[in-house]
Amino acid sequence: QDNKITVKSADQVQINDKLILATTLPKLTSLTSINLLDFLISQADDNNIKIRAANKYFAHHVLRFAKLIPRILYPHPYQIKTTDCVPLRVYRFLTGKKLLRISTQNLSLFTAKGNPTYCPAVIPLDAKFIRLLGYYTAEGWISVDKGRKQAVRQRIGFAFHRMETEYQHDLTNILRSLGLRFLEKTAGNTWAAIISSSPFAILIRDILYCGINSNEKRLPKIIFNLDNRLKWEYLRGAWSGDGSVSTVQSGRNLMLEYATTSKSLADGMSLLLQSLGIIPSICRRIMNKSKHPAYILRISGAGQIKTMINVFGKKRKLLIENILNKYQRIIKQSGFTK
Repeated sequence: QDNKITVKSADQVQINDKLILATTLPKLTSLTSINLLDFLISQADDNNIKIRAANKYFAHHVLRFAKLIPRILYPHPYQIKTTDCVPLRVYRFLTGKKLLRISTQNLSLFTAKGNPTYCPAVIPLDAKFIRLLGYYTAEGWISVDKGRKQAVRQRIGFAFHRMETEYQHDLTNILRSLGLRFLEKTAGNTWAAIISSSPFAILIRDILYCGINSNEKRLPKIIFNLDNRLKWEYLRGAWSGDGSVSTVQSGRNLMLEYATTSKSLADGMSLLLQSLGIIPSICRRIMNKSKHPAYILRISGAGQIKTMINVFGKKRKLLIENILNKYQRIIKQSGFTK
């Protein structure tokens, strides 16, 4: 009965049973930034990370603290005046002794010599960065390989179809705003942006737990610590990459679909949508030429589709609007009741 709640084991659930879904969640502490350096200081492995400060802080102040640095920790501390940077192990020592007077907001992290990629020590959780996490969920990966002298290189990549210029421009603008250097590549119909940065890879993989490939993708760890406006920014990135607009009934109707081979991501994406008032269905299917089952989230109903219309780019938004404007009647959805 509709007004009766019972508890069943999963193997006893039958067709026409209604399951309870959460559409409101406990309020979590709101986050505005992530301090990557704090995380790295707490780790045993330094990952060969070095730290540079704004306005040549280390070069200008080295005489104040160089003599206090143990030689076993850093054999030639006065070289800091020339390099204007300190290894993470030295920074850990100096902060432990309260010898530095600079905000982590003014610090950058890097590993390579020569022309390195600098990653901010503090990452703002603003609309741009959250949208970047959405792009990573849809089209990103992390690879690890060895370069010269067996140096470990960690690279973060994003790939789009070469015609998806709207998403490409947005992604590259976000990377530039973070000060991250990247390389653009085009091969066939695929455009990619590659960032070589161990600190940024650690942020994506080890702090936010986003996964490193399509089968391991997960919702970012902090997604439910954000307000609804930023959750929508995440969906904009994720659905722009992996979402699709599917027309049915000879183009008279439509539904929105999101496909992933990661069950963790499918479950997380479903919960995120539910927390924003959108109820998707999920089906499991083996896709052509795939060794892994795909989980397909489907959103239907004129009201829900209108709510989701801004998660796509301009071209697909126009397609959705054109079809919705032709609807002659709105039928109440039968799959769920709020």
